Amino acid sequence: MASIKKNLIYSILLTTSSYIMSLVVFPYASRILGPSSLGIVGFMEGTVGVFTLLTTMGINFLGIREIARSRHDSQAISSVYTNLITLLLIFTIVGVCGFIICASLIPNLRQHPQLIALGILSIIAQVFLIEWFYKGLENFKYITLRNIAVKVIYIISIFFLIKSPSDYLIYFALIVATYSLNATINIIYARKFVHFSFRYLNLKAYLKPYISIGIYTVLASLYITFNPMFLGATTNDIQVGYYSVSIKVFTIIFSSFTAITTVLMPRMSVLTANNEIEKLKENSYRTINIFTILATPLTILGIYYSPQIVNIISGNAYAGAILPMQILMPLLFINGYAQILNVQILMTINQDKTILKNSKIVCAILILLNIALVPFFGAIGSAIVWTTCELAMLILSQVATTRLVNVRFYFRPIISSIITSIPGMAIIVAISYLPLNQYIQAIIGCIVFLLM
Repeated sequence: MASIKKNLIYSILLTTSSYIMSLVVFPYASRILGPSSLGIVGFMEGTVGVFTLLTTMGINFLGIREIARSRHDSQAISSVYTNLITLLLIFTIVGVCGFIICASLIPNLRQHPQLIALGILSIIAQVFLIEWFYKGLENFKYITLRNIAVKVIYIISIFFLIKSPSDYLIYFALIVATYSLNATINIIYARKFVHFSFRYLNLKAYLKPYISIGIYTVLASLYITFNPMFLGATTNDIQVGYYSVSIKVFTIIFSSFTAITTVLMPRMSVLTANNEIEKLKENSYRTINIFTILATPLTILGIYYSPQIVNIISGNAYAGAILPMQILMPLLFINGYAQILNVQILMTINQDKTILKNSKIVCAILILLNIALVPFFGAIGSAIVWTTCELAMLILSQVATTRLVNVRFYFRPIISSIITSIPGMAIIVAISYLPLNQYIQAIIGCIVFLLM
C-alpha cells in the first residue's frame, strides 16, 4: 500500500497536468471556436453531464469507500466491484434513454444529431471510467500515468484538428474520445485485481447508499451540468459561453484542493472502520488548516485579477465572463470546506441519510434560484445560484458534523489567513497604479502576495 505522501505527490502531479492541459488547450479552443460554437458544445456537455450524474449517482464516493474497506480480501473486493458495476449497467440504460428523450424535446439540441450521438457515447464512457476502483486501491500512480498519456494525445489532436468555429463537432468528439480511451484501459486493467461474477450479486446492500450519496454528488455537480443546460434553454449560446469560461477558470484553480480530499478519503474510511474517531477528527482539523492557508490568498488574487485571467485564457470576446468568475471565486473556500466536511467526515462515518437530507434542501434552493435569477441575469445569475447553494450546503454540513462528531467550525486559521493577507492586498492595489502593462502588474502582484 502506497504512503499518503506518495499518493499526494501523484495526485498533485495529475492535478498539475490538468492545469497545463487546460491552460494550453482551452485558450486555443475558445479563441478558435468563439463564444457561440463554444456555447453549443458547453450546452451539450452540460446536458450530457446531467444524465451522466443521474447514471453514476454516488458511485465515485461509495466506490472509493467500499473498495478501500475490502481491498485486502480478494473475494470481498470482487463482490463490491460486481455489485457496483451491475448498478451502473442498470442506471446507464435508464440514463441513455432519458438523454435521447430530452435531446429530442429541446430545439437547441435536436438540431445537432451528430452531437447527440456523441453524447450517448460520452455517457456510456464516463460511466465505465471506474476511477473510484483505483482510488479505493490507492493506485494513484496508475491513475496519474494513464491520464497524462491520454491527455498528451488529446492536446496534440486539438492543435492538429481544430482550425475554425465549424470544428466544434470535432472538438466535442475529441473530448468524448478521451473518456472512451480511459474507460477502455481501466476496464481491461481491472481484470488484474478482480473478477466479475453474478454469484456475488446483492444489489439491495448497495442501492440505498448509491442513491443517498448520489443525490449529494448530483447536487455538487449540477452547477457545472444543470446550470449550463438551464442557461442554454432560457437564454442563448453566448451566455452559456461566458458561464463555461468562468467555471472552467474556477475549476482549474479548485482542482488542486480536490486532490487532498481524494487522497485522504480511503484512509479516513479505514479509520472509521477501525472506530478511530478521534484520529479522524485530528486529521480533519489538520486538512482544514492546510486548506484555509491555501484557499484565502488564491480567492483574493482570483477576484482581483479576474479581468486579466479571463483575457489571457479566452480573449477579449469573453469579457462577459469576468463578473461571473468573481462571484464564483469565494467558492474556493466555501466549496472546499464543505467538501472536507462531507467527503472526509460524513461519508466516512456512513452518514448517508444526513447528506441526503441536506442535499434535498439545497436542491430546492437551486431550482428556485435558477428560475428566479437565470432568465433575467444570464451567466451572472448562474454564478450567484452556485455560490448561494454551496454556502447553504456548508452551513448544513457544519451543523451536522458538530452534532455527530463534535468537529466545530475552525475559525482560527481563517481569521489568521485574512489578517496576514491584508498587507498583500494593499500591495497589489498599489502595484495596479504603476505605469506597467496590466499583465506584468498581475504577475508581480501575485508573486509578491504569495511570498508574503
